[in-house]
Parts: sequence; structure tokens; C-alpha cells
Amino acid sequence: MAKTTITFKMDENLKFDLEKFCENIGMSMSTFFSVVAKKTLREKRLDINLLEEADPFYNSKNINRLLKAKERIESGEYISKQIDEVLDYGN
Repeated sequence: MAKTTITFKMDENLKFDLEKFCENIGMSMSTFFSVVAKKTLREKRLDINLLEEADPFYNSKNINRLLKAKERIESGEYISKQIDEVLDYGN
């Protein structure tokens, strides 16, 4: 069967979250959309139930914070402390 390319616009955060979701369940976004399309046409309804092990660490808000922190570290804008220095702070 011949393949075709579909292009559409999506909110950047939604795309990021969907990419992570697909990665967590072991499929590409292309496969995800193909599965949804085939299931919808076969059943003549939209009924989606894909599960992933939700890890709250990987929510989009935290990922954005981590990316910003990474940028600050790479630009030299950070302070490095050992845990004992942090615990002794203010004593």
C-alpha cells in the first residue's frame, strides 16, 4: 500500500507531550496516528484507550523547568555546592 504524508499544525507543548507519551508506550507519533485512523474507520467511532505508566516527573511544566536549568548551566549561570555545604549554610 502506498504511503502519503500529512502535515498539520499543533500546539508546541501538546506535540512535546504527545511525543513523550508515544515514546513511553513504545511507538512513534506516525504509528500512533495510523493506529487511531485505522481503529476509527474500522469501528466507525472514536474510542481511544492507550495507557502509559504516568511518571509525574516528566510533565511538560517540569520538562520546561529542566530545559531552562540546563541552559543556565551551559551558559555558566549556576552555583555548584556539595550537600554538606548546603546543609551547613546558615549555621
